[in-house]
Amino acid sequence: MQGGTLTQRLTSLKRPFSEKECIAIMKQILSALSFCHSRGFAHRDIKCENIMFVGPELNSPCKLIDFGFASRFAPQKGFNELLGSPLYMPPQIITGNAYNEKCDIWSLGIVLHYLLTGKFP
Repeated sequence: MQGGTLTQRLTSLKRPFSEKECIAIMKQILSALSFCHSRGFAHRDIKCENIMFVGPELNSPCKLIDFGFASRFAPQKGFNELLGSPLYMPPQIITGNAYNEKCDIWSLGIVLHYLLTGKFP
C-alpha cells in the first residue's frame, strides 16, 4: 500500500478529484462494501483515511482498510454503539438511535462529497 490514503492523495493533488477519478474510486469501494454486506458485515468506519492506494500512480487500485469496528449484522437487528468518525457519521449514530449496515453508505457519500469538492458537507 505505497500509494497512501485517500486524504494524502487529495492533499498531494492540490485539487479535488475529477468526476471520472471519483467514479473509479467509488466503484472499487462500493464493490468492497457490497462484498462485506453480502456476507453480513458492516464496516462502520468508512472514511478517507481508511481507503488506501496500492501504488503512487493516479489510477492505482484502492483498498478499504481498518476493519476494527466491523461487526456482523442481523437483518432485523440494528447497532447501538457510538462508533466511527464524527465527520462521517449518519444522523442515527449521532443522535443515539439504532442504525444498520447502511451507515456505511452514508459515510461513503461523505467521502464522495469530499473528493469532489475538497471540503466536508
